[in-house]
Amino acid sequence: LKRKKMRTNRMLFVLLGVGLFVLASIQILYNEHKVLKDLHSDDRHHQHSQAASVNGDADTDDGGAGADTDTVLTEDENESISSIDDAAALESSGDDDGDYEDKDEDNNESLPSPDDATTNSKTKFANPCISGDEPDCNTFPQLRSPKEDLEEYLTANPNSPAAHFVELLKEYLYAEPSWERERQTGCYRFWNMTKCFAGMGNYNAAPTDAARTAEELKMPFYEDTDGSEGTVFRAFHFQNTTKPMPFLGTHVVCLPLLLAGTTVTETGVVVELGPFAGLTSKCVGMGLNKARTNPPRTNALISYDTFADIANYNAITRASPWVKQSYPEYTPDNDDFLQIWKDIVQYEYPTALGRKGFASSKTLSDD
Repeated sequence: LKRKKMRTNRMLFVLLGVGLFVLASIQILYNEHKVLKDLHSDDRHHQHSQAASVNGDADTDDGGAGADTDTVLTEDENESISSIDDAAALESSGDDDGDYEDKDEDNNESLPSPDDATTNSKTKFANPCISGDEPDCNTFPQLRSPKEDLEEYLTANPNSPAAHFVELLKEYLYAEPSWERERQTGCYRFWNMTKCFAGMGNYNAAPTDAARTAEELKMPFYEDTDGSEGTVFRAFHFQNTTKPMPFLGTHVVCLPLLLAGTTVTETGVVVELGPFAGLTSKCVGMGLNKARTNPPRTNALISYDTFADIANYNAITRASPWVKQSYPEYTPDNDDFLQIWKDIVQYEYPTALGRKGFASSKTLSDD
């Protein structure tokens, strides 16, 4: 009896669910029908309004073609005119004979009639904008692509210190219109680190899907290196391990920072403020290792941070729990993480300098 009662209750619940589903479906269909009916009604009202406006213009003493022009229509012509388009076409033929001409008193130039723009679909003007509200009138500014901005900068500043970096951005981020959008989508939406770190150029150039894995795919300028050096996997992991690095959404800028590092000259230096645990510093250092001309000086990367604070401790240990085991001295009471930064960054760029505090003219001149 107990099982039978349970089966009965289960059937009642099922029937109740089906009934609710049917009611919801009926309500949705009713709402859609009502919306379509309202749209159809508005469209018919709009068409009637336009027809009334056109007829009103034709019948007024001052707005119609017969009132504004000296064109005289014969009985045969009146019988042949059965639409607004035919009347407008005949009016246009009258203009060619000099019967209709709306003159500007100041410069004596012919101006198009506003009525023509709204009622005569056969007449086309070079500028469709009269009031600015016409459907074909686009008054919004044209958006420029980042590549156009980069090209404009190179044209205006071909020999500037930043020109080399801008050329690299064009080559690796904006060679194709969709590249950077797809790369950033991989970074944030799909967590696709191969696209995010290596860029779409290297990703698309990989011969097979196996070569597109993070363990195999190389960052720009590292394509010819052996082993794990320069791989995407190593870029966002601690040293040459499988331990993920802690970072605060800065993975998207690793590739641009690497490109920037390759442009630093022998007299240049990169000063970084607020590197957190070191992902951004590491990416710059990877670029410094591949500077193509005039290798930079030894200490070309100096990063300033408090390298402390309980908020940083919570963020680092939450993103990378392995830190607690690898650095047992790193605790809420001892929240100095400068050594963690050094172990991450100096593994790729050994001469990187980390400085506690904030940059100033004195601390910079000391280096």
